[in-house]
Amino acid sequence: MVAVAAAVAGKVLVALPTPPTPVVTRQEPVAVGTVLGSGSVKIIDRPGLYGLAEPPAGSSYAIARGNLLRVDMVTGAVQSVLRPWITATDREDP
Repeated sequence: MVAVAAAVAGKVLVALPTPPTPVVTRQEPVAVGTVLGSGSVKIIDRPGLYGLAEPPAGSSYAIARGNLLRVDMVTGAVQSVLRPWITATDREDP
């Protein structure tokens, strides 16, 4: 990001650098049918550790955008939004 100056008809014009794009910390909601990229999803390989039964054939459980989901293993489309996913660091102290 470098400022550029130019002289036009005796006046100095300065082009200011474009500010950086802000980092978005809010997670976008997930809806049934949303196709999630593989980099944004954590697939749950052992559902029993999370209190879940085995998923239906062709489906898998996943965590993405702060939610526990059921996703299609072929397309990556969200089939069900099961519940918000809360980790130990998300909980408030009593």
